[in-house]
Amino acid sequence: MAPTLGKFYAKASNGENYGMWGNFKVGYLDNELAHVDRGLYGANAHYAAEPTTSFGERRLTVDGFAAQPGTMASYEEFRGTGGSLYFLHHQDILTGSERVRIEIRDKASNIVTGVVNLQPNVDYEIDYCRAVLLSQPLSSTANDNLLVRTSGLSGDEAYMVVRYEYTPGFEKLDQVAVGVSSTLLVQRLCAARLTADSNEGNSASNLGAADLTLRKSANSWFKLQTGRSTGLLSPSLQSNDADSGFRVLATSRSLARKRAPIAPT
Repeated sequence: MAPTLGKFYAKASNGENYGMWGNFKVGYLDNELAHVDRGLYGANAHYAAEPTTSFGERRLTVDGFAAQPGTMASYEEFRGTGGSLYFLHHQDILTGSERVRIEIRDKASNIVTGVVNLQPNVDYEIDYCRAVLLSQPLSSTANDNLLVRTSGLSGDEAYMVVRYEYTPGFEKLDQVAVGVSSTLLVQRLCAARLTADSNEGNSASNLGAADLTLRKSANSWFKLQTGRSTGLLSPSLQSNDADSGFRVLATSRSLARKRAPIAPT
């Protein structure tokens, strides 16, 4: 019953600090240009120094992982169809690796205006062979709060976004994923963070980012972010029929340097 793909699982913890070997989820999401959000199998560690600031934050935190996952990441978007059943593009999904959310996007600019993260066994059920079943049907549109409507379907667009890890058939993946995220509060009003992620092997890529936050109060701050990625990026897929009608939104083999967020990382 241990959460591990292999025959070995171990975890040692002391307060908030821990080190482990097994299945884990990585969520380095503080820098919007460099999200590292995957479900992996390998080593994972977290350290937080005891001294805190007046805002209750740890002055120093370090997270790191190393894994040889044997899986690949997939990012898929489904336009709401008014139904509850949506078929994923890949099969053999890694158990517990999925992330499911609903996005409301402006019909003119396609900018995301609202996000709802779904909870497993409450908002949806997943068949790890291929399908996602929502507890409630997902409409294709949402209320855009406009007084004048041009048609009966006027409204912002609703999408279900699914990220997961899958086993790519008989292909042997010779790759290693390594990542680290570190935050240092120089003083009460200043915080610096570094994020890095590297994938070696058949899907080689590198991601690096840094951000600096100048804080006046708990509700007022100024934040600078930068990020850069190189290497082979996973394709982003979109379906408008909840089944096999997928189209590629981004190229999977791009060697150009990108300064925009990549998904999945």
